Amino acid sequence: MPEKNVNRESLRILLKGWIRPTAVLSLTYMICLSSILQADFMYRDDLRRAAEGARGWGFGRYLSLAFSLLLHTDTYLSDISPLPQMLAVVLISAACIVLHRVLKGDDTFTFFEYAALLPVGLYPYFLGCISYKYDSVYMAFSVLVSLIPLLMREAGTVRYGAVVFVSTLAMCMTYQASSGIFPAMVVLTAVIGWTEKKQSVAQTARFLICSAAGYAAGLIVFRLFFVRWGDEYVDTSLTGISGFLPTALANYRKYAGLFMKEFRLEWKLCLAVLCILGICAMIKRSERGKAASLIVVLAGTGAAAVLSLGIYPILSKPLFQPRAMYGTGVLIAALGLTAVLNTASSDGTVSGACLRKYFVKCTVFTMSFLFAVFAFTYGNALQAQADFTDFRTRQLISDLIGLKEFDLEEEKLLQLSGDIGFAPLIQNMPEQYRLIRRLVPHTLKGGYMWGEYGFFHYYGLPNIVKDDTVDLTEEDLPVLLENSFHTIKGDKNRFLILIRKQE
Repeated sequence: MPEKNVNRESLRILLKGWIRPTAVLSLTYMICLSSILQADFMYRDDLRRAAEGARGWGFGRYLSLAFSLLLHTDTYLSDISPLPQMLAVVLISAACIVLHRVLKGDDTFTFFEYAALLPVGLYPYFLGCISYKYDSVYMAFSVLVSLIPLLMREAGTVRYGAVVFVSTLAMCMTYQASSGIFPAMVVLTAVIGWTEKKQSVAQTARFLICSAAGYAAGLIVFRLFFVRWGDEYVDTSLTGISGFLPTALANYRKYAGLFMKEFRLEWKLCLAVLCILGICAMIKRSERGKAASLIVVLAGTGAAAVLSLGIYPILSKPLFQPRAMYGTGVLIAALGLTAVLNTASSDGTVSGACLRKYFVKCTVFTMSFLFAVFAFTYGNALQAQADFTDFRTRQLISDLIGLKEFDLEEEKLLQLSGDIGFAPLIQNMPEQYRLIRRLVPHTLKGGYMWGEYGFFHYYGLPNIVKDDTVDLTEEDLPVLLENSFHTIKGDKNRFLILIRKQE
């Protein structure tokens, strides 16, 4: 009987601490991301994976490869969407629970604590990750595995260091854009632990050193044994000692410039207020001297912001795509949650002025709501782009096969040039939606792998040869057809299609 009671209590704790809040967050994310899931958009690499069942992952992502075999139950990766995206939502929700447990220390949730955590998955830069039909689940796993070691930070130096090492390797073998999440959160939790006297100076130093050692060891082992030098669009090599600082500063300036240009004004205002509220909350709860607390909190928050971008800024040729910049979303959620936790004392009674309490909660809710609205907008933009691409492609193929010179029975060299650009719905958006134009990829564009892939592989054109070593734009081919959408040139068995954007 006592054993049954223990099992029931364990089940109750599991239900209350993990299953229930994960379900609540997953349902919320599913609703907020529903327009992206419904868009059924083949996002970049998805085109090749769906057409060929391709399993290849570059940059040493061996765990992604292994997990894909389990998820798709075959070596041929069929399109099982939106299952991977739904699983990604569950993993991101679990990551939110870990973050909550690390910062609050218990399993109780309030409405505004849920709201504070939503930027982890609704962060505009993370939307590029959730758009992938195949890769999204592994990208989400890298976020979760980056936070898990913080649950073990009091397990002992050796055990904690080992967990950090393994987790870092697992993150690198799924998606390295999460490389900034762990170091950023280590700094933030160290600051909170020191200010609230949960840790002494020596304990804080030991925690930071152990975290840095395990993290660095994981990166070094991965770099030496699991990833090759360089790649076609990202160079994983480091500059020399003399060029390290200038390269890093230049990359940080470029990332900062992208944030400033692409973040809408209301996002910037909410983010600024949220940072101030989070910093004030840490200082208010501090049991150290206020002056020392102010210096440590400001320095720690700044360091966390810099580290949240991970290893990319120190690479010779980093990735500047939105999907490489989502680490700051976890930091934003952490600061928002810290501010919300400061509105109530440990016994649940309201602390501080009522106006301040509601101002904090209103800011947290507003930021999450703004991100949710953007997610709906982006998902509908994906659908518009998919419809526009299909319309232009079908029109192009219809004109092409209608030419008497285009013999379907003979082998032909076919080349695309130009770009359809964005769907009118996206083109007509004001400048403040410029981030959507970065998130939505080129879908029918000559000379770009993913811009040509659908045309050559999804519409069943017979006897087509694609040869990138030949440039038909340099040859004076006769015009066979011309309209407001495209021009088709060709002679014998060579055809060049010049695609026009609609202004």
